[in-house]
Amino acid sequence: MFPGDSEMDQLYLIQKVLGPLTDDQQESFKKNPRFNGLKFPDISRPETLEKRYMSSLSKKALSLMSGLLKMNPLERMTGE
Repeated sequence: MFPGDSEMDQLYLIQKVLGPLTDDQQESFKKNPRFNGLKFPDISRPETLEKRYMSSLSKKALSLMSGLLKMNPLERMTGE
Protein backbone atom coordinates (compact mmCIF):
# COMPACT_ATOMS: atom_id res chain seq x y z
CA MET A 1 0.00 0.00 0.00
CA PHE A 2 2.90 2.36 0.76
CA PRO A 3 5.81 0.93 -1.27
CA GLY A 4 8.68 3.28 -0.45
CA ASP A 5 12.23 2.89 -1.72
CA SER A 6 13.54 3.38 1.83
CA GLU A 7 12.21 3.81 5.38
CA MET A 8 12.19 7.57 4.89
CA ASP A 9 10.35 7.32 1.57
CA GLN A 10 7.82 4.92 3.06
CA LEU A 11 7.15 7.28 5.98
CA TYR A 12 6.70 10.12 3.47
CA LEU A 13 4.21 8.08 1.41
CA ILE A 14 2.23 7.17 4.53
CA GLN A 15 1.99 10.83 5.52
CA LYS A 16 1.08 11.82 1.98
CA VAL A 17 -2.08 9.72 2.28
CA LEU A 18 -2.86 9.60 6.02
CA GLY A 19 -1.62 13.01 7.10
CA PRO A 20 1.22 14.07 9.37
CA LEU A 21 2.71 11.95 12.09
CA THR A 22 1.30 12.47 15.57
CA ASP A 23 3.35 14.56 17.99
CA ASP A 24 4.60 11.39 19.72
CA GLN A 25 5.55 9.81 16.38
CA GLN A 26 7.36 12.99 15.28
CA GLU A 27 9.29 13.03 18.56
CA SER A 28 10.32 9.38 18.07
CA PHE A 29 11.37 10.18 14.51
CA LYS A 30 13.52 13.10 15.65
CA LYS A 31 15.18 11.00 18.39
CA ASN A 32 16.01 8.11 16.03
CA PRO A 33 19.71 8.40 15.08
CA ARG A 34 19.05 6.89 11.62
CA PHE A 35 16.95 9.92 10.71
CA ASN A 36 19.26 12.52 12.30
CA GLY A 37 19.05 15.76 10.31
CA LEU A 38 16.37 14.52 7.92
CA LYS A 39 13.06 16.29 7.36
CA PHE A 40 9.96 15.36 5.40
CA PRO A 41 9.02 17.41 2.36
CA ASP A 42 6.03 19.71 2.76
CA ILE A 43 2.78 17.93 1.93
CA SER A 44 0.41 20.78 1.24
CA ARG A 45 -1.85 18.77 -1.08
CA PRO A 46 -2.21 15.31 0.47
CA GLU A 47 -3.62 12.39 -1.51
CA THR A 48 -6.29 11.11 0.88
CA LEU A 49 -7.52 7.52 1.04
CA GLU A 50 -10.81 8.73 -0.39
CA LYS A 51 -9.14 10.30 -3.42
CA ARG A 52 -6.91 7.30 -3.92
CA TYR A 53 -9.51 4.52 -3.57
CA MET A 54 -12.99 6.01 -4.06
CA SER A 55 -13.30 4.56 -7.56
CA SER A 56 -12.23 1.05 -6.57
CA LEU A 57 -13.79 0.54 -3.10
CA SER A 58 -17.31 0.73 -1.72
CA LYS A 59 -18.09 3.36 0.90
CA LYS A 60 -18.16 0.63 3.58
CA ALA A 61 -14.78 -0.74 2.55
CA LEU A 62 -13.31 2.75 2.42
CA SER A 63 -14.71 3.52 5.86
CA LEU A 64 -13.18 0.32 7.26
CA MET A 65 -9.82 1.05 5.65
CA SER A 66 -9.90 4.60 6.97
CA GLY A 67 -10.71 3.38 10.49
CA LEU A 68 -7.91 0.83 10.47
CA LEU A 69 -5.30 3.25 9.13
CA LYS A 70 -5.73 6.21 11.47
CA MET A 71 -2.34 7.79 12.12
CA ASN A 72 -3.06 8.08 15.84
CA PRO A 73 -3.19 4.55 17.28
CA LEU A 74 -5.71 5.66 19.92
CA GLU A 75 -8.18 6.60 17.16
CA ARG A 76 -7.83 3.33 15.18
CA MET A 77 -10.56 0.75 15.06
CA THR A 78 -9.94 -2.32 17.17
CA GLY A 79 -10.99 -5.95 16.91
CA GLU A 80 -13.80 -5.22 19.33
